[in-house]
Amino acid sequence: MAYILELLNSPQSVGWVQYHLGIRWRYPDKKQYLQPEKNKMCVEEDHVDIHHPMQYWLARASSQLAGEPFYHVFYPACAWLFEMHLARRSILMLSLMMYIGQGLKDILKQPRPSSPPVIRLESTYTTEYGMPSTHSVLGVTVPYSFLLFFSYSYQIPPVYYNYAMIWAALVVSSRIYLGMHTLMQVLVGVAIPGFSINFLAPYIVQFDEFQLNGSATCAGLITAAMFFMSGLLFFLDQTIDPLTNTLKWSTSRGDTAEILGWCSGFLVGSRWIHLNPPVSDVPTYLREYFIESPAFHCLFRFLTGAIILGPGTLLVRKVFCHLFIVVNGVRTQELFRSKKLPLVEWPYKFLAVFSSAVIATYVIPTAFRKIGLW
Repeated sequence: MAYILELLNSPQSVGWVQYHLGIRWRYPDKKQYLQPEKNKMCVEEDHVDIHHPMQYWLARASSQLAGEPFYHVFYPACAWLFEMHLARRSILMLSLMMYIGQGLKDILKQPRPSSPPVIRLESTYTTEYGMPSTHSVLGVTVPYSFLLFFSYSYQIPPVYYNYAMIWAALVVSSRIYLGMHTLMQVLVGVAIPGFSINFLAPYIVQFDEFQLNGSATCAGLITAAMFFMSGLLFFLDQTIDPLTNTLKWSTSRGDTAEILGWCSGFLVGSRWIHLNPPVSDVPTYLREYFIESPAFHCLFRFLTGAIILGPGTLLVRKVFCHLFIVVNGVRTQELFRSKKLPLVEWPYKFLAVFSSAVIATYVIPTAFRKIGLW
């Protein structure tokens, strides 16, 4: 058993998988094929050979199914095209799973597989710890929680669960292929939602109904709790970076603040739209036109929402970023350094994404109501 655990957590195993999938050092050591020649350890195009480019691009695309840009598109689209409560409950589950995963990373502090022998083909998340793989957490949580909550209202063909399995398998396998996690880190990432989604789903539904119909004070307390929970991770890990002699910075904390900001904004915005029913004297000519063309109706909703949400998100991000830089008195520092300070990154990312979620779940649906399309 100890040997199996060591094998699953070994970077050599990841390097072996990459080698047999066609990712190899261009100048390997003559005695150890998983090691590059000395002084040639940089992961650059002239130091790495990718023998199957289609596999590489499939892995990169699959990895994005659990990346930040994805949920900026997926959950608003669910709210506009399917049902608001489905998107809201799914993102509640996602936020809980992500918070557990990111918290465990900063508690366990297990590094990613070392390079070499592993060839890292993704640089975005190299500052994070490795255990567990939060991409794997999201890769399982997103499709299965969506289908689970969908099944509460509708009957789902069994083949859809096969699609969810393919989705999860693509995300999970991409983390090994790109050299970002060991086999053990990926398995733990899969196990977290795998063992908890079905158990937690009824409580997510109860909480959703409670906050939707509860008092404004209760909704405000939930938002404040999520805000401070997201900030807790910024101060959980006090490791000092030896290169800068400052607290070690990681992308994981900002990502968690954004996901909790999305969740909180979804709760607030959808609650407002729920408590303000549509008026009866809205124009109906567009609705009558789109009845004959539901596909065009969905396309119109999505494109109109994206046109409003995209620039709105960019605007609020810049406003909150510079606001908290000024509030914390770090205007004299370089922008990329000041954005990484905990008291800047935490509130700016949470509140910027919170505002975007409110735009997606209240402002845009209200605009659709005004023209009779909600």
